[in-house]
Amino acid sequence: MDAVLKDIGAPEKLEIDPDDGSAYVSRHKLGFTLLLKDPSRVKNPEYSSLPKDLPILTTCFYYSEGHEGYTQFSGDLPKGLLLTDRN
Repeated sequence: MDAVLKDIGAPEKLEIDPDDGSAYVSRHKLGFTLLLKDPSRVKNPEYSSLPKDLPILTTCFYYSEGHEGYTQFSGDLPKGLLLTDRN
């Protein structure tokens, strides 16, 4: 995960919100946001013993063109999903 965060230009030390244990890394020009959580906030016992300064990637948000100022995500989505799919 460190290599991915470095590659996208995320800060070396993520600012974890003390209220909900989350950190967002948004890349508007690449069309995505990553949500990382303090391991103690992830509801999986395997992660509860990890150090708090080792955030866990829990969610990836991919955006279509223009959503809240994002450029459309250009990578492949799982199972052939498209950002233009409806229903």
